[in-house]
Amino acid sequence: MEEIKFTKPAFKVRQQNIDYFELKEEYFPKNDFVFSREMLSLGKIEEYIEQVKHLGTLDLQKEETVVFNFQVGKGKTTLNYKLIKDYYDSGYYVIVCSPFIKLVFKDDKWVTDSFPLVEIELPEHIKKVTKSGKLFLHSGLNKVFRATFSGSTSLEEKKETAKTIPYKVRVHIMTINTLLANSGDDAGEQSFVKKLYLSHLLKATEHKKVVLFLDEIHEGVKNFRSLLIPNLLRWKGSIKKVFISSATFTPATIPVIKAASLLTKKEIKVYELARTKNDIQAKIHLHVFNSAYNSTSKKLMNAVDSIIQNYKSKDLPLSIITGTKGLAKNIAVNSYGKNVIDKPHKTDPSLSLEAINLCTTDTQVLYQQDQNNIGTTFKTGINIDKADHVLFIIIPAIKKEIKYRHYGTFSDGIPSIVQAFGRLRNGGDIHVFIHEPVELLGNSRSYPKLFHSKDFIEHRKVNSHYDAVIKKYTGKVSEIAAFVADMETDIKKPPSTAILKDKEEFGFWYHNQHEYLLLHSKAVALNHKNPSFGSFLSPYILWACLHDQFANATLNTITYYDYRKTVIINAANATKTFFQIISKWQSEIKTQGFRASLEELTQYIGQEKNVSGEIETITYEVGVKKWSAASLINKEPNLTKAAIEALYEVYSGKHYSLKDKAHYLNSGISASTMEDDTDLLKAYKELGELQLDFEIWFISEMIPHKGGFYVRHDLQQDLEDDLVAKITTAVDDLKTLDYVLQNKGISFLQHLGKDSKSDKKSIYNEFRDLSFKVSSKPTQIQGKKHFKVELITVHTPEILLFQ
Repeated sequence: MEEIKFTKPAFKVRQQNIDYFELKEEYFPKNDFVFSREMLSLGKIEEYIEQVKHLGTLDLQKEETVVFNFQVGKGKTTLNYKLIKDYYDSGYYVIVCSPFIKLVFKDDKWVTDSFPLVEIELPEHIKKVTKSGKLFLHSGLNKVFRATFSGSTSLEEKKETAKTIPYKVRVHIMTINTLLANSGDDAGEQSFVKKLYLSHLLKATEHKKVVLFLDEIHEGVKNFRSLLIPNLLRWKGSIKKVFISSATFTPATIPVIKAASLLTKKEIKVYELARTKNDIQAKIHLHVFNSAYNSTSKKLMNAVDSIIQNYKSKDLPLSIITGTKGLAKNIAVNSYGKNVIDKPHKTDPSLSLEAINLCTTDTQVLYQQDQNNIGTTFKTGINIDKADHVLFIIIPAIKKEIKYRHYGTFSDGIPSIVQAFGRLRNGGDIHVFIHEPVELLGNSRSYPKLFHSKDFIEHRKVNSHYDAVIKKYTGKVSEIAAFVADMETDIKKPPSTAILKDKEEFGFWYHNQHEYLLLHSKAVALNHKNPSFGSFLSPYILWACLHDQFANATLNTITYYDYRKTVIINAANATKTFFQIISKWQSEIKTQGFRASLEELTQYIGQEKNVSGEIETITYEVGVKKWSAASLINKEPNLTKAAIEALYEVYSGKHYSLKDKAHYLNSGISASTMEDDTDLLKAYKELGELQLDFEIWFISEMIPHKGGFYVRHDLQQDLEDDLVAKITTAVDDLKTLDYVLQNKGISFLQHLGKDSKSDKKSIYNEFRDLSFKVSSKPTQIQGKKHFKVELITVHTPEILLFQ
């Protein structure tokens, strides 16, 4: 392994406006919503947003939904807390909702420090639950309520307490799930008590004024499901004001804002602040691996540990955010041994920096300020103000875009990255670990050169992507509007399967037209053809670092970990070389079958397991050029053929040559008669039926002559246009399904579509050669050239090729 470190001026950070999702007026149609947006400006870079100074147009008494779209570190939480206090002092009921229980506890701590205790006299028949028969609460915190009355407390006692608290306390802190009466992981009894608590809170607020705060809404969009929206709307009439805030709005938050505004007569007021660089900047140290890693990779463990040990010697606290719980635990144990705090009762304010808190949903250990922390639960909601703090962000290595790939705690895409970077507020160091992006500029081997290249990938702004999604959505709406109308009026009219699929995809059971974005919030953030938008997270992070996109941090160093192994390959040794490399993946290949393994072929020839089980990336040297595995498959048909043959030998235990095109295609046709009815075999079945039609026509054109059969040399011109059209369509479909044909492991009708005469000739020759052998020497029959025809020898089909 070679470790290459780049520092300025070896790379150039390009100054560019920070991209963020703007809440534009056109996203809120005028005929449905009363919308206004005010762009704020700050006098100084380090200034925080203040109500009196910057929100002069905010009318606290007006019935509306107010949205704060501010960057991380501009005082959003402090502003919300001040507003909560103002509303409380004005006699309002206040409901504060956050997406995570850890944020609920954070809000409760502030309420405990800011509001007086409320003494609650319990009903006589349940006074035995407490020694005094009284409760003393600062807020109606659902979590505290459940904890206080767990264990031996009877359901009846819990019910009575749930009926009492809402009438005595005016500040209620809960998760978004609780507000929406989503039982989630709660046991049946807990769910029942929560819902009882909410129903009495609703009664207690009748004819009262209520203000609702929804904080960090980007993390809560997944909770706003269609079936739960009625539980939000039942507050209509009580809730007079809604505040929604986030530093990282996304397209998926649009329908949440719209749904919340139904409580406030569909009036929406947005306060927005353009993103700017903070005065104090943390230093970003980007660590790029050109070989994939996972939660047990020694190369990743060693790289992280060497940096940890360096900071240990300086006695500096570390915070390590990982994508997965497994990786967090393994790093903690690898670098801190037995000094891992993995139980809440083990936490200690005086804990030394020789230990580390393991903060995951499994351990339930909360983040501890000024101590070492590692885990998956604090990429948002935690402010690290210490100037010399060190933050690690370790992104899972995902090489290939496959639908629903999971990035763990970073699965929300760009917002999760911006939030994670934003934890440091006053400088410090941020070490970011990513896998080398595969699809940036199409050639991953040139990354070290790209760090100081004049040209770089074009970035498509997030709003532009959202506009494209809406355009697609609008088209779908117009296509199925009639069917939607029928369904809404309960007319029993069975639409087509395609229409039903569209209805399911776009969610027409919910009146808000952008339910689609809620259902696909991860897809919107991650699955886009332009890598810089975040098809994968590594390309976005690399782009953002080199284009200065983080308000609180600037790229300082890049360390490139080169685990690449170079293999010299040529036509003579290709199959043998590929076989040796692919053999190390035999267990995976045997498990998933030959066809599924073909889809992973570039992985199998692009990565090698070394003796210790680590994965090394392979670069191929062909002549004077170096190629990645993906480049070989895309650009070198002969090497592609050799790789496919090697893969099949590993899978089946026998060699097979793709030189015999007719045998391969006829094997597919034979396999299509099996019961396994895959799309590929259906396509081969169609090919077989057309081949039979061709054979019947071809045989009918044969003439006997001197004990043999002959056909005219220009017979192709008589091939019917209808059959040519059917074959063209069938072959096009087959190529999209058969990896071997798609990647030119076998060349079959590659140039259809030039012109009808050329297509007819190509189809005639290819289909003729599937069944017949034609002599190369012409024979004159009745003054015209003819060729002798024989049936080809039929060998046993290789059925395993299609399993």
